[in-house]
Parts: sequence; structure tokens; C-alpha cells
Amino acid sequence: MFRERKFTLLAFAVMALTACRNNAKTGANKSEYAGQSAPKSFSYINNVFKSKVLGWSINVPQGWLVTTPNELDSTNEMVQNDAFSIEQHLIMFQNGDMNVFQSSYEPVTIKSPEQWKEHCKGSDAILHSTYTNQGIKLDTASKEITVAGKPFHALEIQVYDPDGNPLLKQYMYNTLIDSFDFGVNISAENDAMKNIMMQAFEGSRFEK
Repeated sequence: MFRERKFTLLAFAVMALTACRNNAKTGANKSEYAGQSAPKSFSYINNVFKSKVLGWSINVPQGWLVTTPNELDSTNEMVQNDAFSIEQHLIMFQNGDMNVFQSSYEPVTIKSPEQWKEHCKGSDAILHSTYTNQGIKLDTASKEITVAGKPFHALEIQVYDPDGNPLLKQYMYNTLIDSFDFGVNISAENDAMKNIMMQAFEGSRFEK
């Protein structure tokens, strides 16, 4: 569980550290989704993405680079061919390299609030050890929040550069919808970018 999701977050952290070492500068990518045939499981029309499986929809901020589930599956073909990979991509949108909103879901067998609590606790521990095993300095904190009327388990990650200076913040949100673990990952280089993505997320609509 959560394997692909934690490595996605780790990739953003490593990318940020590499950019810091190289003193690279990132800026907004203004290209928009050019159009592509959508599968039956989702729609993306007029900057509104909707997952028919989860009954979840979100308005994408204007001018952000959008990657659809079809495109994500294509770029992650090697992972998708892994027999142990069960995570399904939803939408991803970004502004530059380090300001990224990504969503996905995966089937789970959870029958009680206690099982869900243990599920989240285990995921948090795995993610923390994955980062530290790569030599990445970080602090984490978890809490329960409500987004658009839905309860979410939230994990906040502060990533530091090799000198111990704050570099990047990442946020992981998870909730149960039917028999699926729905997750949103946000990476932001500053509060302004985080607020834009959170406003979009908090404006979500859930039909289930």
C-alpha cells in the first residue's frame, strides 16, 4: 500500500534537493492541457476534473500545467506493469517543478475506524523511513482535518536542504470513499503556492 505514492513524494523531495544544490531557478509553466480522449472513468472539461469512480470533482487553477490520468499512466508505464501496483492515477497539476498537486486512489479492505487509523499510521511510518533511508532531512506531523465535508488524515512533511535550512513542504491527505483510499499529495515551495492548491482542494465536490 502507498508504495507508488510515497515514491512520488520522495521524487519531488530529491528533485528539490538537486535543484537547491545546482542553484536552479523554477518558474510557472503556463502551457495548458491540449486535449486528449478521456476514458470512461473521468472527465476533464473547462478546467473541471471529475472522477466518476469516486464522485469527486475539482476546479484546476487557471494557467497551471495539467497531466491527465492517461498521460500519467503513460509516463509511469514501468510501474503500471508491475503486478503489485494497484494505485490508480487521477489528475495532477503543477506550477513549476516544485509546486505540484497529485491525486490517486487504490482499493483497500478496511472494516472499522480502528483499521483505518492503523492503516494511516503505518503509511506515515513507511514514508518517514523511506525519506531518511535516502539521507533526506525532514520533520513530520499528522492530524485529522475536514475538506469539503469529508474527514481526511493529513501528514505534513518539512524537507530540509543539506545545511538544515527549510527547503520544501509536502502535504499528504487521505480518506475512505467506498472501498477506496483516496489520496491527495501537495508539494509547495512557499505558502502562497500551497494556498492556491489548498483553495482548489477545499473547493472539491463529493457525490459519495
